[in-house]
Amino acid sequence: MDTLDKIDLVRLFVARSFFEKKDYESVLKQIMLINPSFEFKYEDIEIFVKACIKSAMFCRLIEYATRFLTKNAESMNFFILSVEVNKKELLSDEKTELYRAFSESKGEYSNLNKIRYDFYTGAPDIKSVLQQAQEYTDFNNSVDFYADIIYFMLKLGMPLYTFVQKTDEKNIEKFIMIKTKNRKPISNVALRYFKAAERFNISYDEQGLDFFFPMIFNFDNYLPPQFIAFAIGGTYFTKKYPRE
Repeated sequence: MDTLDKIDLVRLFVARSFFEKKDYESVLKQIMLINPSFEFKYEDIEIFVKACIKSAMFCRLIEYATRFLTKNAESMNFFILSVEVNKKELLSDEKTELYRAFSESKGEYSNLNKIRYDFYTGAPDIKSVLQQAQEYTDFNNSVDFYADIIYFMLKLGMPLYTFVQKTDEKNIEKFIMIKTKNRKPISNVALRYFKAAERFNISYDEQGLDFFFPMIFNFDNYLPPQFIAFAIGGTYFTKKYPRE
């Protein structure tokens, strides 16, 4: 390990310390001083994204992705997923500002955020933009949040002929299920689990697979003081057990 690598590790350690103290601007300053060739772990990418979101310094997200992630597709994908997850804590106006910031960069994710920005700011040509996006977007191989394009078209009462013609029927069913929150009928895979459990007098109750806790529920009554949780087979960021 050469001297520059050691300095970068020290800066990263200092950035983590600032994050614990909720000094988010200092987190961003320290990380942006790191050498562009430095390879960040996923948890450190997450720290930077959260610091940007909490300090509303969205342009820093673009600077970070451009400086550190353009040559690493996996890290870039994780970065985008992290932005999508953490933006949920933003207010509506802040989200719109986030969309504006990303719309000024390049790439597919930039195009999506340009559409989002145009939709929420009422751009006069939004319908033609959405129609073009419907034609060039491969929804069968896109990440879930690209369904925003279809959601916007539905909100505006636009026809979805192109989308229906080129999209796998199962993906359309999933989209309808998510938007309507109708989890029935369940998949054959889940039904096989119930079939295997029949010997224990367990059967499907026809109520879907969701389980909702009551508004007032104390987990302390059901969990021991100390326990270990495992997330088996979580390869996607959105399916892993969060560190928090």
